[in-house]
Amino acid sequence: MKPVVTIEPNWQLCSDCAVRASAVCSSLDAVELREFEHLGRRVHFASGETVFSEEDITTSFYNELAAVPSLHVGFAVAIGIAVAAAVRQPLLRILALMWGPVIGLAAVATGNHFVFDIIAGVLVSAAGYGVGTVAARSKWGRPVSAPATALRPAFAEA
Repeated sequence: MKPVVTIEPNWQLCSDCAVRASAVCSSLDAVELREFEHLGRRVHFASGETVFSEEDITTSFYNELAAVPSLHVGFAVAIGIAVAAAVRQPLLRILALMWGPVIGLAAVATGNHFVFDIIAGVLVSAAGYGVGTVAARSKWGRPVSAPATALRPAFAEA
C-alpha cells in the first residue's frame, strides 16, 4: 500500500509565466489557458518514498530525469564553441555560438530545467574541459614514446 501524499494546486497563473510568449502554451486561447492552469499541481513525497513503480498507473506527468546540472545544455555550449572554432565563415560561427543558448532557452521554456540548472550545466562542462586540458598536458602516467623510426610501416623498408 502506497503512503498518502500531499497534493495541492499549482496556483501559478499562466499570465504570470516569464516564458509564456515563447512556450508551447502560447498558442492557447483564453478559455484553453484557464483550463490548462488548473491541470498543474504540486505533489510532495516523504523522504525515501517510492514515486511510482512499473505496475502503477500514473495520474501525473513529469520528467524525473531532468536534473541539476543540465548537461545537455552544457554539452550544446561546448559543441557550439568547438564548431565556432573550426569554421571560418562569420555567419556559421554566430550560428554555432547560438546553439547552446537556444538549447538552454528551449529547456527553460518547456519546463524541463530552471535557469540555475542551465548555469550549473555550463559550469560543469567548463570544469570538465579544464580537467581534460590539464590531463592532456600532463606527462604523468604516459608511456615513453617510441623513436620516430618505429612508426614507419613495415613495407617501407623494401
